Amino acid sequence: MNRDIAPLTIRSLQIQFFLTYRRVKLNKWSSKYMYGDGHVVMTDIVKAPRNATDVSNYSFLDILNRESIERMVVDNGIDTIVHYSALLSAVGEQNVPLALQVNCRGVENVLEVAKYVHI
Repeated sequence: MNRDIAPLTIRSLQIQFFLTYRRVKLNKWSSKYMYGDGHVVMTDIVKAPRNATDVSNYSFLDILNRESIERMVVDNGIDTIVHYSALLSAVGEQNVPLALQVNCRGVENVLEVAKYVHI
């Protein structure tokens, strides 16, 4: 990442981001740098490691559970969703039915929630 590029100024816009993942690596520094501190809720299908020092903006979430997505969005006042959850080729080829569920149904769940809460 080019450190000469200034991070987005989120504080003045009061945007609350919801980042979805599925075993994708994006560390806390990069999310803080890109979106601002205190404005990001990061989620993943894996629970935060016990030795993690700051998991204040991290939550376990299964992208296949629409109700959990809706609860996360509503409870955190989310107004922007950045959807990264996917099973990519190597993992997806090992379990095609799961890849289809995550990559299709997961997107559908996020879109349904966004529509429901008027994002």
